[in-house]
Amino acid sequence: MNYDELYKAWRQEKEEGDLKPLSKDFYGQVQLYINNLLGEIDALDKKSVKWRLLNKEVNNAKKMVKDLTTIRNKKVLETTFRGATVQSDAYTSEEEQIYAKMVPLSEEIKKLIRSVNENYVSQQKKKQKHKTEKILVRFLQAIPSIVGMNMKTYGPFQAEDVASLPKENAEIFIKRGVAVKVETK
Repeated sequence: MNYDELYKAWRQEKEEGDLKPLSKDFYGQVQLYINNLLGEIDALDKKSVKWRLLNKEVNNAKKMVKDLTTIRNKKVLETTFRGATVQSDAYTSEEEQIYAKMVPLSEEIKKLIRSVNENYVSQQKKKQKHKTEKILVRFLQAIPSIVGMNMKTYGPFQAEDVASLPKENAEIFIKRGVAVKVETK
């Protein structure tokens, strides 16, 4: 591994959309490369030009590795959460371990999303049911305003008034003898 190889891998990953294949031991090679540079730096005088150049190379290499790893992990996450798969030869050995942990997590997140969406649809159907199930009643006596099961205000009503009320509210009035159901054909 050398600076040019690291730069090429970083640049390709940054510029291209798909995860680019790296050797299984890529990060090990990068670590060996950086450690060799650090060993060389230790043997040099801190005031020398070579020390400054090698120190700059180490700092740049570390930044590229960090950025490369971040980009790759983001691509893997996005691919995994989309439900797609990445070719296994594109992963380094470290990334394979991370991916193996992400797949179950991704499945759990998908289950959560499905559950939330199904519950939302179920709640909407219930709301729709409450909204459409109304009964036409004729009041036998005066009644003040009420808040219906659908949280809307109805009334006030006078004796002989006819109103369409949510089923639950209408049934209460009918049971209490305050109103009677009006049959429609």
